Amino acid sequence: MDFRLSCFYRSHRFSQYNMVNGFFFSQKDEENFHHFIKDNVKPSDKCLIFCDPPFSAPLGLIIEQIRILSIAVIQHTLSSSTTQVNSENGDENNVPYFLVLPFFFEKKLRKIAPFLNLLDYKITYESHSRLDFDSNDIGDQRDSNSKSGSSSHRGQRRDSVVRLFTSLRPSLVHPPKSMEKSFRFCEICQRYSHVTNLHCSKCNRCTTKHGPTYVHCDKCGRCKSTKKSHCDKCKQCVSVSQCVHLIKRQKLF
Repeated sequence: MDFRLSCFYRSHRFSQYNMVNGFFFSQKDEENFHHFIKDNVKPSDKCLIFCDPPFSAPLGLIIEQIRILSIAVIQHTLSSSTTQVNSENGDENNVPYFLVLPFFFEKKLRKIAPFLNLLDYKITYESHSRLDFDSNDIGDQRDSNSKSGSSSHRGQRRDSVVRLFTSLRPSLVHPPKSMEKSFRFCEICQRYSHVTNLHCSKCNRCTTKHGPTYVHCDKCGRCKSTKKSHCDKCKQCVSVSQCVHLIKRQKLF
């Protein structure tokens, strides 16, 4: 964790910790962590870990450290005479957590932590010129345009690709009241999906991850972005700009 964040928190509520190797930068930092858990988290309380890591960080190591931290939390809240923590039992006995990452990390995360679920909630950053925009939120778009300043800055802005991954069941993560109209509950998937993320009966899930509603490709047997077309020679759906065969076909017409 960046030490500059200590300016925003009191010393007893801040610990500098390396999420890659599980290292507290000082004994005081480690003591702060244990005191915080002991004083603020009781057995009857519900708590979770929220992690917004650098996108280039080694995910396997970060998820392992989250697991270790969650076990430490449970060991502080449960006495030895009650439930024992089983560190080998996946995420069942661990504190639930949220992980902030781009949606296209899903495939990588599935291999590392298959129990993690990708949610439809977009994460935007007020101080980030390219991740401060949600194209699905018209009000947010208008407000962001007024804050963005020059037209050159607006031209750089992109619809945020950052999402929430969680170890919780998706059905438990309700949208905020201010966003309820933008989401619907899919009974089949048992999750809250954005209104543009329609359920595909052929894929048997809500498939849209970014941009306009995905369409199903019968040849590929899965849904694809509207920016992609099926190429019979490539035998898959590809972006027109990335396929030599589709580019040649466009030039002919």
